[in-house]
Amino acid sequence: MWTMKKNRKPKPIEEFLKPQGRFKHMFKPGNEHLIEEFQINVDRRYAYIEAQCETSARYQEILEEKGLPLISDPALAMQSGSKETFQM
Repeated sequence: MWTMKKNRKPKPIEEFLKPQGRFKHMFKPGNEHLIEEFQINVDRRYAYIEAQCETSARYQEILEEKGLPLISDPALAMQSGSKETFQM
């Protein structure tokens, strides 16, 4: 199950990269596009994780509404011969 703290937004990528010398080249004049591209990728990944959390939470709600158990280990569901829904 995916979970995330609510109202938590990632910091600007510059705050993460600047203290690390290995990214110094990204802050040189003319390389602004590198940081912009990096930030776009971080924002996309963050949006993906947010979507996974929402989907995961909704999935659990549906199982509860239907009275179905949430099986956390797919291998256990397979061993028991159960056709119950399991969480990945």
